[in-house]
Amino acid sequence: MTKNIKFHQHDSSHNGRGGSKPNNYKMMKNWYESIKKFGMNAVIFHNENSDKFVAKYETDKIKFEKWEKVHRPSYNDERFYMYLEYLKTHPDVERVFCTDLYDVQFFGNPFELMDQYPAHELFLGEEIMSKSSSKWMVRKCREMKVPLVREKYVPGTFIWNAGIIGGKRDNIVKLFKNIKRIFKNIPGKFNANMPVFNYCVDNSTDLIFTGHPLHNKFRSHKVPKGTYIKHK
Repeated sequence: MTKNIKFHQHDSSHNGRGGSKPNNYKMMKNWYESIKKFGMNAVIFHNENSDKFVAKYETDKIKFEKWEKVHRPSYNDERFYMYLEYLKTHPDVERVFCTDLYDVQFFGNPFELMDQYPAHELFLGEEIMSKSSSKWMVRKCREMKVPLVREKYVPGTFIWNAGIIGGKRDNIVKLFKNIKRIFKNIPGKFNANMPVFNYCVDNSTDLIFTGHPLHNKFRSHKVPKGTYIKHK
């Protein structure tokens, strides 16, 4: 029987300075309660939660994994290493969704969507670029010397959002290995995950499912009927 699992990371808050505080159930409540509602297996990666907090919220299906920054100073970058390492040490996981924690809520089991579209190899989030995010992507790509795989990133077009990444084990492992390979050539001072993630996805040959009903429109706070994942 196929084993499915959900991954989540708890971003570093520097012990509460400049970010959310550790042991913050309120921030993860929507995700946590919706995971329980649909009976999914899940792993929360974190770096600051106390043993008492973990013991209170860990269940037979929802586990916590502590992971410090090992490869990159940014947890947005580091998450790909921990996802990959977990999959390497848990060969029983055959399908996976890797998502954000604090701004994600489930309105259905997304593995059911995978069942409906067996030919698709990746299930990814997307977002529409604003003028500012377009400038940011172009600037970051040039600074980090990551090729602009499209002619240019322009406002009103979409980019892949790394807050929702799903697929079969082999496809996910391949993607994360490619991301890791590109990271090796980028100085640690850069928070490189979005340009690198988009570069690797756009250079893949995988058939990708995105948009509704996988997820709502990013940051819309609206959930159309049949949506599986709300991302802000």
